[in-house]
Amino acid sequence: MRFGNSAPAFMKEEDIDTLAFSVRKPGKILLCGLFYHYTKLMEDALSNNLITVSNNALYDRYINENWQNPYEVSSAFAISSFTDNYVGLHQQIVLPTNLFFGNQAEAISSMEIDSINSGSSSLLAEHPV
Repeated sequence: MRFGNSAPAFMKEEDIDTLAFSVRKPGKILLCGLFYHYTKLMEDALSNNLITVSNNALYDRYINENWQNPYEVSSAFAISSFTDNYVGLHQQIVLPTNLFFGNQAEAISSMEIDSINSGSSSLLAEHPV
């Protein structure tokens, strides 16, 4: 998995397609995904005096040397296949490690796929490329 602590520089679609090309094969459903934790300014941060505005700039606020946290943590998770048409009833679902992006590697211990007709979920193993 490709993970980092800084704001992501999202890859271009063409670059992701190049990474995926070598593992595209008949009988495989190739996935690409992301999982990011990020912080965003609370909508009520200004009205709750958690920030100040001066000269059109936002500043964190301190009361008695205590930082007033104006941020909330959110997550973004998405997985998609490279195509929506597959030939054949038996497919291997593959999520290569170089096609899963994010900044929270330690938060993921496993992933499971629950296909509509199987009646149970199965563990999605990492498939390094």
